[in-house]
Amino acid sequence: MNLCAQYLRQAEALKADMTDSKLGAAEVWTSRQALQDLYQKMLVTDLEYALDKKNQITTLQSQAKNRANPNRSEVQANLSLFLEAASGFYTQLLQELCTLLQELCTLLQELCTVFNVDLPSRPSSCSYICQHCLVHLGDIARYRNQTSQAESYYRHAAQLVPSNGQPYNQLAILASSKGDHLTTIFYYCRSIAVKFPFPAASTNLQKALSKALESRDEVKTKWSVSDFIRAFIKFHGHVYLSKSLDKLDALREKLEEQFQLILQKAFSSQQLVHITVINLFELHHLRELPSEGGEPSCSEQPISWFQLLGLQ
Repeated sequence: MNLCAQYLRQAEALKADMTDSKLGAAEVWTSRQALQDLYQKMLVTDLEYALDKKNQITTLQSQAKNRANPNRSEVQANLSLFLEAASGFYTQLLQELCTLLQELCTLLQELCTVFNVDLPSRPSSCSYICQHCLVHLGDIARYRNQTSQAESYYRHAAQLVPSNGQPYNQLAILASSKGDHLTTIFYYCRSIAVKFPFPAASTNLQKALSKALESRDEVKTKWSVSDFIRAFIKFHGHVYLSKSLDKLDALREKLEEQFQLILQKAFSSQQLVHITVINLFELHHLRELPSEGGEPSCSEQPISWFQLLGLQ
């Protein structure tokens, strides 16, 4: 049995002991620290093996959020302490991984120089586990209401592996907690429109658009930017979810009219980028819809949808 497998067996035994209701809070905390140390040793010892067991790493967090847990009140009482320890765990793990990666790169450079061969690319698993740490650090910061810190972690995670959709999904959740609906939809679209989409992002986008359709807005003759964004998201909700399509023509005409009026003075550059990306995402979604013959087709959609979505 290799060393990493031994660590896993020790971790499983320790987890079983932690379920003993006779253990006091201090004993549980000590066991939890020992369990974190074992997980960290697994990752540093054999990264590929540890990634296969990565679901074990999130066990501690799930216990704190599990509403069915009979000891949930005790867990919540120690939540701040738990988050502090989790933050320290992932920070230390990330630092150790970066140190090991730097040492490995230095060694590889020396070997490649000696044998006159090209330097191999960085293993994708290294980038993945570093992104994994950054996303979890962002989650922990978000649980602690440290939104700026959480956003920084998520953005670094997205930059590290742009083809992975999870950081964008977390940025959408963060934007939603701030009430920024346009940014929320934007990041859910980003989370889906990558090489490796985050599985929950599609459901999250549908929920966000459904919620937007349920809201009732008062009739106004002159719109603010907020009014336009609400109507814009509703329009995309109707199209993406194929709901109440009879309302689209009137909504499209109003959006076209107000967009020209507001464009000259009120939209920020970021809002315009978000609007454009959401439009492009919706266009791609419409073109991927199967026709009756089973092939993707956009000819069946009203041309007015594409005029608006293309900002023409």
